[in-house]
Amino acid sequence: MEEGIQLAREGNEPGTARSKPAMASLCLAAVLNLVFSGVIQEGPLVQKRLVDDRGLSWAEAEFVFSTAFTVLTIGILIFTAAGGGIGHSIIFGLLMEAIGLACMAFARHVWQIAVSYGFASLGGVAVYVSSLQLCAETGSPVPAAIMSTAFNASSFFGYLLALPALSLDAFLLGQSILACATAGVLFAIGPTRLFGTTEQQTPERVSLADVAVIKGFRSSRYWAFCAAFAACTAAMVIGIGCFDAAVVGVFATSSVENKNAEAWLLNLFPLALNASFLSAPLLGLWAKRSGWLGPILVQLASVQLFLCCLAWPSEASLILALPCANLAQAAVYLSQGAYLATFSCPEFSVLLLGTFLIQSLVQLASNALGPNGGASAAQLWLCLVLLLGCSWPVLHWRAHRHRFRALESGSGRTLTRMPIS
Repeated sequence: MEEGIQLAREGNEPGTARSKPAMASLCLAAVLNLVFSGVIQEGPLVQKRLVDDRGLSWAEAEFVFSTAFTVLTIGILIFTAAGGGIGHSIIFGLLMEAIGLACMAFARHVWQIAVSYGFASLGGVAVYVSSLQLCAETGSPVPAAIMSTAFNASSFFGYLLALPALSLDAFLLGQSILACATAGVLFAIGPTRLFGTTEQQTPERVSLADVAVIKGFRSSRYWAFCAAFAACTAAMVIGIGCFDAAVVGVFATSSVENKNAEAWLLNLFPLALNASFLSAPLLGLWAKRSGWLGPILVQLASVQLFLCCLAWPSEASLILALPCANLAQAAVYLSQGAYLATFSCPEFSVLLLGTFLIQSLVQLASNALGPNGGASAAQLWLCLVLLLGCSWPVLHWRAHRHRFRALESGSGRTLTRMPIS
């Protein structure tokens, strides 16, 4: 308690007031996320077109997606550790996406396609991660909720691939040219000018040696969040494979029901999964008004319910899995973007690096555990999410008991802040 109060006092010394991003900067970041960030989210439709247009088998197309996700997971660790200004990071992400999509358009070997897709996806997620740093400066979970919604909604551009007249190569090259042109325009206008704040040119970034960061890494609440977030993220990735297996198992092999299964896999499930605009803003408002305990419990419960529906699949459980997947997806991405802001704001980018590190370790462990789909995998992850996630709400509630109020220097208004340990 005393440590938390002392940190609040230190953070409110004259001259250390939190800088605020301009509303125009947040709106621009949201638009960029909506258009560019969700390359990896277009996976199901990209897989189908790889099978139809390039003659890959479904196993090869699934290999492309899984390899791309691995490239993304490792790459985002390096990108986050490298740091840099927010505006420059967004431009760099757009250029990575443009290069990856262009390479994917001309690639024909499975490995070339997979690595190119992973590099393009990394660029899109880099835009998203850089935008989260901007959201953290506001001190409110609502902008992060909107940004995560834009990230998931960006997958809807992939439905252009459902148009028979549009080839996969043309789609990829069009996206690449648009990303490259956007990066050029942003650079010409000036990244600092576009993504600056009202009180200083660029939001502050800190290093691993910073005292506040070291204190953040010592927080048991932080590591509990990392473990729960990594478990939920891995469970959702595994859950996609489990859902595919459940749909195939529930529907028979007749041609009519195969079409029904295709509608589930390529339309209903991706729409439900990525339509987080239905729930993420509401969760963000809930967290802002009443604290994080409710959204935390919703995240853990929705992931568990989603896995339960897949652990014992039936047509009814698949229907129930759709809203559960939507709520889980919204809550997971919201917590990554907004919950870390309950810690000291300048630490955000480095603390975000910790979440990616734990996520990578859990993801690698999940690959080793196997299987990647089916009821048995869902049952296994039911236990793992419960095991890795149970301490987070307990430690958050414990910290919530020591909540305090502090005055922000020079603003004349009060802020509700959470002690860091």
